[in-house]
Amino acid sequence: GGGGGKGTGVYAGYVPDVKVDDFDYLLPTERIAVRPCEPRDMSKLLVCTPGSEGAHVVASTRPLRGTDNETPVWTVRDHRFADAAEIMPERALLVLNNSKVVAARLAAYKKESKGKAEVMLLSPLLPSADPGLALSAKSGESVWSAMIRGKNIKPGDILVCEAVGTSGEGQLGIQLEARLESKNGADATVRLFWNLPVESGDVDLRLGQVLEEVGKVPLPPYMKRDADSRDLESYQTPHAVCDGSVAAPTAGLHFSRKVVDSMRARGVEECHLTLHVGAGTFRPIDCDSTADHTMHAEWVSLSAAALSQLREAVSSGRPIVPVGTTSVRTLESIYWWGVKLIGKDASVQLAREISIDQWDPYRLTHQAGSWEELPSVSESLDAVLFWAQSRVEEEGGGEVSVVGQTQLLIVPGYRFALCDYLFTNTHQPRSTLLMLVSALVGGHKRIQDIYLHALDNDYRFLSYGDSNFLACHQNSVLNRLPKSPSTSALSISSVASPSSAAASALSISSVSSPPSSAASAISVAETEQEKKPTSNLPALTTPQE
Repeated sequence: GGGGGKGTGVYAGYVPDVKVDDFDYLLPTERIAVRPCEPRDMSKLLVCTPGSEGAHVVASTRPLRGTDNETPVWTVRDHRFADAAEIMPERALLVLNNSKVVAARLAAYKKESKGKAEVMLLSPLLPSADPGLALSAKSGESVWSAMIRGKNIKPGDILVCEAVGTSGEGQLGIQLEARLESKNGADATVRLFWNLPVESGDVDLRLGQVLEEVGKVPLPPYMKRDADSRDLESYQTPHAVCDGSVAAPTAGLHFSRKVVDSMRARGVEECHLTLHVGAGTFRPIDCDSTADHTMHAEWVSLSAAALSQLREAVSSGRPIVPVGTTSVRTLESIYWWGVKLIGKDASVQLAREISIDQWDPYRLTHQAGSWEELPSVSESLDAVLFWAQSRVEEEGGGEVSVVGQTQLLIVPGYRFALCDYLFTNTHQPRSTLLMLVSALVGGHKRIQDIYLHALDNDYRFLSYGDSNFLACHQNSVLNRLPKSPSTSALSISSVASPSSAAASALSISSVSSPPSSAASAISVAETEQEKKPTSNLPALTTPQE
């Protein structure tokens, strides 16, 4: 699990002790957008990169703190999202989260007392932790963790969900009940049962269909309004195809067909992955330090084709541009799974699903001795491809993919494996997402300057608000390609880390058919690692400025 922190003493030494107060700012309520910009691509786009490219559409520029010794100086510039193709580097790989929001908010009442209640489904527990599979469950099979609102609700209570739907036009008369199996404060575990009126016949409804009919679009609580029929379209990205999120990956809301076509004309290629967003994304950090914060787990999925696209981008130097913090966390989780595979932990090698703990990056960096000694990104991706292919071969065939859960926590001092630039919306004060973008641009002072500019220039904030295009700071990037065959403290065999000349020709088939000695070669040089001093570690206690 991702719990613990300084209070337990378990993680002392490598757990980042980042002060949450450094990520607070005053956000006036009237600056929180409660409706999206229409059309989508006319939202504002705040661009923050080194230099001032795209200056022909600048309203104002502002140099940023913490850049005294940097050339070129970082500046903030104002654009419209419709200009996004001109701002992106040519030939970039645009990484999009294709998760689709489900109607997870259920208006309800207590069956016995008729007292008002609400059930907000957060993440599935049974029959699978994979939201895609869980939404195909039959009545009685479906168990979810949920947030419950209402008075005097206790385990054993049955909450009857009113069949209204987001549009207020529930058609089928479905009767959905949530039985509380456990409860701790607002957090609960519920088992869902449903049926149709007798006259409807014997229709085998699955949970996904039931939620469409009964549930409401789960708008963030800070919008302070109920979802309506307009949100059915506006709170989904245009590329959403995989049901499972209980909050939108909102950086993708700005994309229009016109913007995507303009990007393609500049050689931009799209890569799709899935992270089903949990409601934990809205929960502010309620402690003083990240060391005491527990990250929520979210389900991720990536196809072999997407892995190959990423591997090609790394070997050819193609810029990688994730859309949204969810895409970043998925990409980075894949890198860290590769690092874990390169170690000789049998439980990782034999695992069917990836599992990334919130402290994994910091623990693995500590073991390696420094960020510089970690495996390169290409080595890690090769290890993941080999592992994914091996799993399929052992199971007698099927589709090669990577699935599992991540609790990845990114704070200043972190180094990014697969992110050169980022499209992202603005984020709430005191949130892990604000820490992630701070890590990307080089520290909390710089993100404070960016947000001050946004507040001064009438940007709209949060989920339905305007967009940012941020560069990854040069000091926040991991090595993409191996420095030399033997320099990494954690090294992989030559089969899975080809010379850079051959790297661009690498395909799944070549990674997945190593000589039999390869299995033993994918290992951590553990004895060397233990001798290494850990004094080269970045100071994780102070955000890098």
